[in-house]
Amino acid sequence: MPIPLSHRVQELISRLFSEPERSRIAERLVAEASENIPFHEKATPEEMDRVRFAILKRIKQSRKNERTAFEDAKCDWRDLYVSAGFASSATAHNAWYEIITSKKLPNEAVDATSPRGVTPPTRQDPRHGQARMTLDVRHQARFVPN
Repeated sequence: MPIPLSHRVQELISRLFSEPERSRIAERLVAEASENIPFHEKATPEEMDRVRFAILKRIKQSRKNERTAFEDAKCDWRDLYVSAGFASSATAHNAWYEIITSKKLPNEAVDATSPRGVTPPTRQDPRHGQARMTLDVRHQARFVPN
């Protein structure tokens, strides 16, 4: 029997995607990221959050990642955790969830790939007409002159 989506997964889907992607991704999560995931046969919806958050983050990073995200989840979800940035801590997915859901921004402004969850602003470089931005060690955006 498929494992339903938790409220947190449903909230992420609504924040990260627009229709008709929301419905398609939700249906696919229930069908393909459920009791068929190794060692999750009897998991609760909340126990599936880490796997499903990782899939959602990978899809948000690039739509091309969707197929491989689901394949990684079914084959070896540890690879999925590594690629989503959730491997270093068993609670990293919760921190990502808090970042995404704490923002009071329209969907377009939420950047699931950014460490802080929001796309940092860029500044125009007057000498080259190009925006230049780097991330320091703490993943905070700062601008560096050429």
